[in-house]
Amino acid sequence: FYDSKDHTILQNILQQIIKHINKLHNNKIMHKKSQLGSEVFKYMMIALIAGIILIFGYMMFKSVLQKGCTAELTDFTANFKNIDKSSRFGERELKEYSVPCNVNKIYLFDFSKSINYAQFTQSPVMEESLRTSKSDNVFLVEGNKVVHSFYAGNFQIEDSYLCLKPASGKISFFAEGARDSLRISRPEGHPACA
Repeated sequence: FYDSKDHTILQNILQQIIKHINKLHNNKIMHKKSQLGSEVFKYMMIALIAGIILIFGYMMFKSVLQKGCTAELTDFTANFKNIDKSSRFGERELKEYSVPCNVNKIYLFDFSKSINYAQFTQSPVMEESLRTSKSDNVFLVEGNKVVHSFYAGNFQIEDSYLCLKPASGKISFFAEGARDSLRISRPEGHPACA
């Protein structure tokens, strides 16, 4: 990614190029033919400098977006972790969370039930994780790519899993405290995954 060292290097290169262009431009002994060549050279250098600036600008922009996404994922994970410990026994409440980083599906898994792994072949990373480790029970998915996964506590889900699609950038579900877990269900009208 782009950092201050890259900025200093780029600045030095640009200064050297500008000095060279000015030196060529200010040379009074140039012949008419060489003047045409120096004009072409000057415009080529300007195009090169503009290209370098665009590339570094794009790299900076991409870096800022990536850091923003990482911060959103960290916040989501921190707010969602140990959700089973935060609800009181028998208390049912509607939970709502903002969805980070263009995630379009969030899967929650109940490992106390049998999971049909064949349903998740479109996302090999999630399928492999469910088959082998069973350490993560929340998966944030964009398209078929797992963006982030983590363990959020023990869930009780009617089926072996619940898939939530964001509505207006948020997911919501009912959470009811149970003995050592959390019962989770989809509220009426909340979009389901296809």
